[in-house]
Amino acid sequence: MLTKYLRVILFLCVLLWGTSVVDAQTKGIVVDSVKGRSLSDVNIYLQKDSVGIGSTDRNGEFMFSRDQITISDTIVFLHVGYFPLKCTLSELQHLGYKVVLHEHPQLLHEVVVSRERPPFFLEWTSLSPLPKPLYSFGGFLHAGKIYVVAGDETLVRMVTDKHRRSTSLLSFTMTACMRWEEL
Repeated sequence: MLTKYLRVILFLCVLLWGTSVVDAQTKGIVVDSVKGRSLSDVNIYLQKDSVGIGSTDRNGEFMFSRDQITISDTIVFLHVGYFPLKCTLSELQHLGYKVVLHEHPQLLHEVVVSRERPPFFLEWTSLSPLPKPLYSFGGFLHAGKIYVVAGDETLVRMVTDKHRRSTSLLSFTMTACMRWEEL
């Protein structure tokens, strides 16, 4: 019997806590003054410290927590192409949480877009071949010249051991340091 009462009390506590959390949220919508359409991606911040408290979603709706602000804080709604709107939380309540932004047409200077692309291939001059081939190497480009820092010249040959009649690989690696320059 006692557990039944505890369950009822626990249920009521959870229910009251849930409604208090919902009351702590402020929901509203931001619309255009001319066409009345909702505006997405409107930035919402506090004027006193420029701390962002939210933005509108694709339907123009916003939501922020009341514990972030006090009743006298000035809230700024800002969107590109519209005048910013500043209001307090009490003014926002008086407006029914419906914010109307007015268009702010701006005359911009001419923008010129041109296509200028660097060459895809580097210019190069053919040099005399190396005395031995260089397989994997590291290099860098500086002031229009390619510098080879290190390379790997690997010789592989088959060696047959007459006594064991087996085949093994013998490899010899030599690191070459050289510099390529234009002649």
